Amino acid sequence: MNAVLESFGMGAWLRESGRRWLRLSVLAVLAALVLGAVGDKGYGPAPLDLLGSWPGYGRGPAAEAAVADHYAFVAIEEGGLLVLDISEPSRPVRVASYPLAGQTHFVRVTGARAYVATKVVRAGGGCESERWRGRLVVLDISKPATPALLGSYTTSREIQSLFVEGNRVYLCDSVDGLHIVDVNDPARPRALSVGKPDGYLGVCALWASGPRLYCVMYDHWDVVDVSQPSSPMLLTSFASETGLPLRGISGLDQSVFVVEGDVGLGGGSEGGCLSVFGPNPAGELVLKGKLEMQTPALNVTVKGPTAYVAAGPAGIVAVDISTPTRLVPMGTSQFPGLALSLEIAGTNAYVAAYHGGLQVLDVHNPLQLTTVSTFDTGLTTWKLRVSANKAYLVSFDTHPAFLTGYEARSRLEILEVKDPTQPTLLATYELANVVMSLDTLGDLVCLGYNQLDRVSGTGKQGIQLLDVSNPTSPVCLSDTEVSPVAADLALRLSGTRAFVASGNGNGLQIFDISNPATPVLMGQTNSFTAYEELRLWGGCAYLASDYGLDVFDVSDPSLPQALGSVGFDYPDRSDCDT
Repeated sequence: MNAVLESFGMGAWLRESGRRWLRLSVLAVLAALVLGAVGDKGYGPAPLDLLGSWPGYGRGPAAEAAVADHYAFVAIEEGGLLVLDISEPSRPVRVASYPLAGQTHFVRVTGARAYVATKVVRAGGGCESERWRGRLVVLDISKPATPALLGSYTTSREIQSLFVEGNRVYLCDSVDGLHIVDVNDPARPRALSVGKPDGYLGVCALWASGPRLYCVMYDHWDVVDVSQPSSPMLLTSFASETGLPLRGISGLDQSVFVVEGDVGLGGGSEGGCLSVFGPNPAGELVLKGKLEMQTPALNVTVKGPTAYVAAGPAGIVAVDISTPTRLVPMGTSQFPGLALSLEIAGTNAYVAAYHGGLQVLDVHNPLQLTTVSTFDTGLTTWKLRVSANKAYLVSFDTHPAFLTGYEARSRLEILEVKDPTQPTLLATYELANVVMSLDTLGDLVCLGYNQLDRVSGTGKQGIQLLDVSNPTSPVCLSDTEVSPVAADLALRLSGTRAFVASGNGNGLQIFDISNPATPVLMGQTNSFTAYEELRLWGGCAYLASDYGLDVFDVSDPSLPQALGSVGFDYPDRSDCDT
């Protein structure tokens, strides 16, 4: 849980809350001492009984503590690790200290080991974000009075979160992302995988209307004219309104709605923003209005005069957009988990709420959003489709953006949502792979996955077609390899065809799935571009990657033809001032 909270920037908030609590506790003790002294003089309240306190000497702020048996292990920043005997809570006794270089921020205890995360100054470090590197220290605490060093592991930047489960340590830094470390041999911690989460670069969302395609990137979004698919043309670009990462886009009539928000990958949530763009009298797209929020705005869906914003820890926020120049928040609904994405069907919103599973809301009255039901998947819900009173959820150990595919598992869950107050689990389908993409068409479900062998490092990509005509018993009809290397993957189903976009030389592949038991490759393009998004429109396929937008004529699926492309320019995002 700590690792999940850290990944969304909530760990810092919790630590700060803990520090506030500690400061308040100290103030309370001081107040008690003062009041006691005053009481002794006969002109104040009676003295309070102080049961115990720590520290009795200055060693630095207590950043975090872990308790095991009758010992407390405390990270005290510059003071390293402190071990206290708390068998008598009213009288904590210091039994040991273990000095560590730099600043100690995290501590986890499991069995006879303590895992401590510190940050130390990098040699030659320049700007603030480059000054620090991280260090994981493994200590033997079988004898708490004499902690002993077992081993250590170094990261290129400061460790921002830490979680331990069995012989596996999960930690994140600000550059390389998630480290999964095997500590079966604590003297030699070994990285099983290191991978940067998605979202630092590349197209993160697409939306189209008529001849316009809207491409959302990390800190700006582009409007592309695709009226002539053979020569798409970049029309204009818009920067983030608040400087926060852009997350999603939607539209209604001639208006475009863009959301942005910091989900903590760079260290803590800094709020979010919903912006509305529309044409001016000259027909140019301009900013009409915006609503800055205290929480991240991660996704948006528009229905009628209301925009529904997935606001992470704040749940769902309904916004009156009837007057674009004056956006007015209406109802909100909070629930366990983090609202990452949502779909509106009828008078209900279906929210993928990360560790909160599936949340079903009644949104018929935007002023009063209510949770009508919850389905706990037990895993991380991150992909969702709703079709014909069925909800299809893909759940995961953790968000696939943070994994490279080692020992991963995914789960497809099919729910009956005809009565949204009582979603009913119909079936569960398990995969021992990372499901990267999901689409449905009638009685077919298509799952695009990555598979990577932890030992050899080899992997592949594939698609599975499932028959869900009997939703209580999904049947795998076929499993087709689409690439010999794991990478980004996007897919769409249309008619009797499956369009699959990845990279590693395979580009866009078009399969005939008229007989889903034996998909047949009809045609493909050759490209080493790792495509992240795929949309079909007007006989063309639009594929987005870190480098730009590629357009293919797929009217003849046996011979897809490249029509044109648009390159995306990335502003310098260096943390250092030059």
